[in-house]
Amino acid sequence: MQKMKDFELEIKNLISADSTAKSAFEKMLSRFADEDEKELSNHSEIIFTLYVKRDFNYIFQLEARFNVSESTLGRYRKKYLSWFDFYYKKLKKEQL
Repeated sequence: MQKMKDFELEIKNLISADSTAKSAFEKMLSRFADEDEKELSNHSEIIFTLYVKRDFNYIFQLEARFNVSESTLGRYRKKYLSWFDFYYKKLKKEQL
């Protein structure tokens, strides 16, 4: 879990400093906004809260706010990191 938290913090820092990371984050957010529209979920709001707003002190606050269990939120976070990584690597490859 600590490894995931470290990677999330790294993403947050990268988004503000690296244009490729910012583009990858925007693509990921767009991808989940489409899923939200199709599946009536709230992934884009969770992503925005996790990586942009950071207006929570503890993960359990997110669980309560979005009415998801700890295991579900953990699964979502892994999925978000995986998609961010996919888009980041894809954009880096395109820059070569």
